Amino acid sequence: MVEIRNDGQVTSLSVDEWEERVRAGRIPPDTEVRFRPVTGAAFRRAGELEMYRSLYDERALASQRLLADAPPPWMTALLVGAQVRIWWLAQVSEDAQSLTRHLVRWTPPQLEEGEAWRLLTSGFLHLDLLHAAMNLLWLGYVGWNLERALGARTLLILYVASVTGGSLLSTFTTPASPSLGASGGVFGLIAAAVALGVLRPHALPERTRQYLGLALLPYLLVMFFLGFTQGGVDNGAHFGGLLTGGLLGALLDLRTMERRSGWNRDVTGGALGVMVTLTALVVAFGPRIEPLDRAARLRANIQAIQSEDAAKEPPPDPELEWLAPAGWTNDLKHRGQLAFASPSERSRWRVEQVIPDVPAPATRLATWWAGQVGVTPTAAPEGDANHATLIVEEEGKVWRIDVEVRGRRALVATWETTPALVERLAPLHARLRAGIVWTEPAAATAARKLVDPEARPGDAAARLDGAEALLDAGEVDAAVALARSARDKNPERAWALEVRAAGFYPDRLDAEAILRAALEADISTTVTAEVAVALQRLGRKAEALGVLELAWSRSPGDSALARQRTHVGLTNELDAEGRPWFLRGSNPLRSYERAEGGPEQLVWEMPADLPDRPAAPPAARPDLAAAAPIGEALLVRRAALARRAHAEVALGSPDLGRVLLLLAHDRVPMSFAAAVATLRAAVLNTTTPDPPLDPAQPAWPGLPWYGEDLPPLADLARVLQAHPLEALTGGAPPAGP
Repeated sequence: MVEIRNDGQVTSLSVDEWEERVRAGRIPPDTEVRFRPVTGAAFRRAGELEMYRSLYDERALASQRLLADAPPPWMTALLVGAQVRIWWLAQVSEDAQSLTRHLVRWTPPQLEEGEAWRLLTSGFLHLDLLHAAMNLLWLGYVGWNLERALGARTLLILYVASVTGGSLLSTFTTPASPSLGASGGVFGLIAAAVALGVLRPHALPERTRQYLGLALLPYLLVMFFLGFTQGGVDNGAHFGGLLTGGLLGALLDLRTMERRSGWNRDVTGGALGVMVTLTALVVAFGPRIEPLDRAARLRANIQAIQSEDAAKEPPPDPELEWLAPAGWTNDLKHRGQLAFASPSERSRWRVEQVIPDVPAPATRLATWWAGQVGVTPTAAPEGDANHATLIVEEEGKVWRIDVEVRGRRALVATWETTPALVERLAPLHARLRAGIVWTEPAAATAARKLVDPEARPGDAAARLDGAEALLDAGEVDAAVALARSARDKNPERAWALEVRAAGFYPDRLDAEAILRAALEADISTTVTAEVAVALQRLGRKAEALGVLELAWSRSPGDSALARQRTHVGLTNELDAEGRPWFLRGSNPLRSYERAEGGPEQLVWEMPADLPDRPAAPPAARPDLAAAAPIGEALLVRRAALARRAHAEVALGSPDLGRVLLLLAHDRVPMSFAAAVATLRAAVLNTTTPDPPLDPAQPAWPGLPWYGEDLPPLADLARVLQAHPLEALTGGAPPAGP
């Protein structure tokens, strides 16, 4: 027992009661004390005893008195009031959307465009009333006690550091979602309050211990649990604020108990310095440290967020894998294709494997791809047949197209940004390019094993599949050898593959010999059509036209021939007996219609100076020597019609429609008025397409008869638009001005 004597009265206390009263300052130093194991039978002044001095802390008592009698925490009120004001502005301001867009924490603009203020301003912005109410209640509750314990300046820096620390961590843990709210700062204040209460309980009044220290820990755990079980919560900001606030709370002292003069000032100053330094590093190195992820996984995550379902990552592409910034979204300009855009829409990234109809050098592919993305190159691409780079600057945007070619396959990486961001985002672009993994198709790898005659399987289909894979890979000799080994089993497909190889790689094969041999073999119309395609690719258009005419005379109506004839602008019309119409001997420059119950009558005739259509001899086997003059005659006729079209456009004459009919149908159609109406609508509704890579494909898919030798499409449309349909069909002339 410990005995104390005041005014002659002696009171006995237990050791625990003694320690509690000393720590609380309820026993002054001049109080007389007797504790027989220490003082014996005599009373001594409490201040002289070590057992008293080890418990009595004047600074702690001063802190208790300060916390009990401190003035209202004005800084806490200012923080709460400022956020209420910003919330109100976000609700009623005409610029609310712009306010939100530029103040939230958002990884792409922070790292890519250096908008560092977002790290702090996000902690002062709320949109939802319930979200604001919960955060500001906690801010007022915890800030009230912390400001009394630490001071207004220290509280402000503690809050700012916690918000910034939370935003920094959130930048890398949740880059795909913008975030806002005071949660990071609130978690930091709660963590600091817990640390202060746990590490310095004796400096807190008994009443204050109910609000700080371990008393707050259950609330903290519940808040974290709710954050992880509910969607749309930025747990990165919560955890970052918690770490920052907890660390500062462990370092800070109560303002009457600083371990040395200016300790709290140095700690908060150091915290500000660290946060400013980290922010500056993030801004400076942003494009170098921006989080990246696999493009397929990002697409799955974005789709999961949009549908609120669990992310289901698609199986990896066995040939192509690439990365994209983790905070980017689906590029809606390329629906159906895997492409990503920065939320600011200032930058875009897209990687694709392209397999064009015909092998092409990388420089040609780069120019062609520029048309696919809607830009017009002003300079030639840099590079060679295997690698090329094209840079286009147009309308405040810069496109960089990188192409790598392997055989017929091509890898195309498209990067789009603004001139102001080109240099800053160059490290990000370099990281994205380095993250592309483009592997060889498994079919080509397996096909190489079939090149050795002893390893070839008896299955001709497998050999032909291997030949096709090797041809796509650019291994021409091996592909042709493998195709020839299967001629006896499947001659049609084997010859078709060999002819295609001749059209793809004329500089590596004897294309002339292969094409002649294929026609002499006379396997099928499919092979003949492939020969015509190869001739088109080799620039031998007259022979291609002649081959198709001869084959059509022999096999009218064949689908393989009809498809290719359409591509080169030849008619596929047959007469009532199933023969090509041009074998009838009727004049293609005249249109006949049969009145009901009466004979055919001539309703329209083209001028006699237009050449008639040459006819191929019926049932003649296609031959290059015989095909050439037929094709030349067709080209001469087309040239005459093209000259007439230019003249009609210059005159603004309605006869233009009739010339175009001959170009489209090779003759005046039987149903003249319906054909003119259809042609007029087709011309008026056609836009300029991109030129094809494959010379065997029509430059104008919607108007396969149209070509560069004709007047510009806009001029054709202007003349046709200027005349009513009756004038174009030989009826009433156009109305005068």
